[in-house]
Amino acid sequence: MRFFNNMRIRDKIFVGYLLAILAVVGVAALSWRYLTATDERFEQAVGRDVPQIRVLEHLRDKAAALIHAVDVFASRTAVNQLRAGSTDTLTAKRAAMQDAERDLAAFLAALAGDLRAAHAGEADPRNQILAAGAAVLDASKGLVARADNGATANDLLEIAEDFDASASQFRTLIDGAIASEERALATMHEETRAAQGQATWLIGGGVLVLILVMLACGYTIANRIAQPIVRLRAAMVRVGEGDLAAIEESSTRDEVGSLVDAIRAMVGRLQEASKELGESEVKFRTLVGNIPGVFYRCANDAAYTMEFISPPIQDLSGYPASDFIGNKVRTYASIIHADDMDLVNKTVEEGLNQRRAYVIEYRVVHRDGSHRWAREYGQGIFGETGELLHLDGAVFDITELRQALDQAKEAMDKLSRQERLAALGQVAGTVSHELRNPLAAIRNSMALIRQLTADKGLGVERAVDRVERNIARCNGIISDLLEFTRKRDLNRTATAIDGWLAEMLDEHTVADSIAVVRELASNGVVALDRDRFRQVMVNLLDNAAQAMTVSGWSPTDGRQLSIVVRTEAAGPHVRVSVTDSGPGISSENLAKIFEPLFTTKASGVGLGLPTVRTIVEQHGGTIDVESTVDVGTTFVVWLPRQTAEAAVPDAKDKEQAA
Repeated sequence: MRFFNNMRIRDKIFVGYLLAILAVVGVAALSWRYLTATDERFEQAVGRDVPQIRVLEHLRDKAAALIHAVDVFASRTAVNQLRAGSTDTLTAKRAAMQDAERDLAAFLAALAGDLRAAHAGEADPRNQILAAGAAVLDASKGLVARADNGATANDLLEIAEDFDASASQFRTLIDGAIASEERALATMHEETRAAQGQATWLIGGGVLVLILVMLACGYTIANRIAQPIVRLRAAMVRVGEGDLAAIEESSTRDEVGSLVDAIRAMVGRLQEASKELGESEVKFRTLVGNIPGVFYRCANDAAYTMEFISPPIQDLSGYPASDFIGNKVRTYASIIHADDMDLVNKTVEEGLNQRRAYVIEYRVVHRDGSHRWAREYGQGIFGETGELLHLDGAVFDITELRQALDQAKEAMDKLSRQERLAALGQVAGTVSHELRNPLAAIRNSMALIRQLTADKGLGVERAVDRVERNIARCNGIISDLLEFTRKRDLNRTATAIDGWLAEMLDEHTVADSIAVVRELASNGVVALDRDRFRQVMVNLLDNAAQAMTVSGWSPTDGRQLSIVVRTEAAGPHVRVSVTDSGPGISSENLAKIFEPLFTTKASGVGLGLPTVRTIVEQHGGTIDVESTVDVGTTFVVWLPRQTAEAAVPDAKDKEQAA
């Protein structure tokens, strides 16, 4: 078997075919020999029995001819004797009978010679036929002799009857012999057919056995050929999965064994290359890991499917690099802020169209929900025929840089604002000194004029009133300037915000056409400078009322004009909001409303909301604004909530809150 295993595959197949051919030849030879022997036995039987049957049939014919001739001769002889004077000659009849006797005698002599040559025994039926034939000849000759000796007609008829009896026995023996030979021939024929049937079954069985043997041999040979290939395939699958030691040493020296040896050599070289590649990969990963950035290679598709992305992506996004390879868990596009997605796609497309590198800054949505700023440097890698292969690039976390820039900008804005405020303070001090004294003199003079013209009917009362109103307005502007530029310490006390607001709203009124809705439900205590914070609420309420009563605007949907003052508990803060149903603020103006000296009012100075923000920030809070054109505006003030131990509100505030 080891010799067979070491044979070449084509030699194994040749041996299989050779065995099959030998088996076919063997079955065919045995079948041919068996059928030939059967045919020979049948031919021998036919060659033996058919001539004998023919001889017996001829003998029967000769006997019949003699019997007929004897009967004719005897009957004519008897008739001539009974008819006196009959001249009917019997020469022809005698000659015919004598010819028949000679033919029969000759045939019997020939048969006797055949029996002697065949050494037939005394029990052979043909000896009885010879004896009976001899008796018939003797009876025929005796009939002729008696007729020649003048036997009477009756004697001749008796002799003829005796002859007929002998002839009948003779014919019976011949017919029996013929029947016996025919039965023997039929028996041999049946035996031959049975032998042929057996031969057919034997051939069929032999063919079936041959087929089974050929199948067994074919399966054995195929198995001997296929088993090493199957083992090799399984080993190659394991090699493909990374088990480079899966290829075992070949146990055969055929083509499969040679193939196994070649694959083992290839795997050995692959192991060496894999080891070198692993070392190179370690060096590469170490190098990449030490560079503060995310390196990638990805497809230019909607998901930016990653072929490779370095581990620092986990610091940037909160997700491991393995999540992004082949979009295994998530796509890289899924962590790009939705508002920045169009910018990213457009920039990449422009860079690819112009075959140049591109730089993008966008926000990355971190796993914890926060946003990180990223700056990406990338470019398309194209093949020799100009087709795009992939995108290569690096992404750097610039969140701290953006924060620093934002802080620097905020600091610059604050510095600029402080410089403007300082200049404004100087102007306000000068203006208040230079204007208030003349305004006081004007106000006193107008009071004197009002006194002197009283009840005179001069019609100057309206002009005097207008002058006094403008003097008051100028004083108000000067007061706003001084209020905005002057830093004052707060006198804060623990205040139940809901009760205090209820009292403040009772005291402050707006236009009758505007409904003021109270939703005070914070149950919070805050530290307030009540006078200063009253200025905040009055400013917000008056701004809302003035916005809804401005000339030229009315609600398009016919809604009721309202101001909703709401307080809510918001964790460590109290949320105070003022919402109006007025015309709203455009996005362009919304970004400027807290800037000093910016106003959209015809008679405003633009210091109200900046003063509001300053007071809120002095209370440790913040103020936000949201607005939708033709829907309304909401100002939200966030104030730190006081703990129960930190402050106890006045009893009056508690009562108002209740």
